[in-house]
Amino acid sequence: MFEVFGGAFIRMTVKLTYREPVRFMGSLNKVLYPWMNRKKPFWVTQEASPYVDEDITSENKTFLEQQRIDSLTSSTSPVITEQPAQVPWKPYVTQRCGLIAIKLGLYPLWTKTGKKIDCTIFQIPDNHAIRYTPPSEIDKYISLLHPRHYWLNNKRPPSWITQKRWGIQLVGAVSADPIEFTSEWCDLFKKAGIPPKRKISRFLVSPDAALKPG
Repeated sequence: MFEVFGGAFIRMTVKLTYREPVRFMGSLNKVLYPWMNRKKPFWVTQEASPYVDEDITSENKTFLEQQRIDSLTSSTSPVITEQPAQVPWKPYVTQRCGLIAIKLGLYPLWTKTGKKIDCTIFQIPDNHAIRYTPPSEIDKYISLLHPRHYWLNNKRPPSWITQKRWGIQLVGAVSADPIEFTSEWCDLFKKAGIPPKRKISRFLVSPDAALKPG
């Protein structure tokens, strides 16, 4: 950086300091947190590698396919044997679970008076409850303790963790063949007795509205 003063050039140096954990890049000020370049947990890698050749014969391959079909159709879910009691909804207390949906698009509808209304169409695939973590054990949730969460590093946990009002309900959607995923990913669904899912999500649910696995 140069400035002209009295007909002479004066050179000025500007010292740039780099601060962790946040930096800005580009004209859009994209925020890059320090954990973005770190290795993700093992359960994030859900797809199996197509380059692994286990030298399986055609007869064994047919047998394994039949075993996968039997495991998908078996009724080992706890929901089938245990029917939960219906709990009435309480305002400002009960927090129920949500759904995982696929947005298909917009569809126009008209009222009797001729007013046009644009409606959003969603497809609800096969949603299953995987597990529920109660509020008393929410501080042991492994993904919340991971350094990828910026607010935990800054010692600023949200109120729903400190007050322990809600738990975490894990829900999965879109069933698929187990051969497409890693063994670690499939282990997430074994205890619930459901097939592996392509998409999982978490919902904040109160203890009185918790869903059993299945």
